[in-house]
Amino acid sequence: MAKFGNLFLSDELHKVDRGIQEGKFSFSDPALFGNDHGVLRIVQEDRIEWTDCVANGRICKEEPYNKTTPLLGLGMPICCSVVLDEILRDLVDVFHKKGISYLVLYGTLIGAVRSKTIIPWTNDVDIGLRNTDFNNPAFFASLQKDLGRKYLVGEFVGMPRMIPVFNPSTKLSASPYNSGFCEMQLKGKLFSDEVNKSIADMLPLKTSWYRTGYLDFYTTEENWWIGSSIAEINGMKLVTVKDPHGFLANHYGKDYMDPSVKNDSWKGIGQ
Repeated sequence: MAKFGNLFLSDELHKVDRGIQEGKFSFSDPALFGNDHGVLRIVQEDRIEWTDCVANGRICKEEPYNKTTPLLGLGMPICCSVVLDEILRDLVDVFHKKGISYLVLYGTLIGAVRSKTIIPWTNDVDIGLRNTDFNNPAFFASLQKDLGRKYLVGEFVGMPRMIPVFNPSTKLSASPYNSGFCEMQLKGKLFSDEVNKSIADMLPLKTSWYRTGYLDFYTTEENWWIGSSIAEINGMKLVTVKDPHGFLANHYGKDYMDPSVKNDSWKGIGQ
């Protein structure tokens, strides 16, 4: 779905896009339209907004996220790890400012050790807290205030979690290419065969709160805090246990460095 000033799909859907179909619908925010109709991406003049995680092995690679991407790259469906990267950065920024102790653990630590990124076939970030913080409801209430309206912090499905409520997006300037929606599509400048194939593999879309990624908070054992080391994810320096390899081998087995699902066979979250 493209939007250059106003939403546009077709003559028939244009009325729905503008929210005037018999006065029943109102989509002042194009993202609401996207979520309501299962649309994956909304192209705007200065950004591409994603209403669902792509969760597709064809373009979700296990490598550090690079923000300096040309237009064709920006036109690709967004990888889950991009969303998780933003969640992690925002939380760690608050922790650093307030002097809160944390540990990168479990699947997030695997990505840091194995490829210095977030493994793309995970749907969450794993953070350990000191038990005094984890068991203190006031801690999470304070964290919610610090994070603002961009996230919800609370118990979801029996776990303390941080749920993003922002619409993932990538910035771009489409003005040099904006000579008309149909012309841009025909020339393949933004809607390439690879993009369309990646999206086709996702159908039917299933949107829920966990599809766009989230962050889990975990209790920890006291001995995990004896010493520490630095883990790197997408260029971020993060705190983790003193012996990451020993920790991961103990929890996942000695072959934790081998991906359990290969990119060529992986189709999405939960598979």
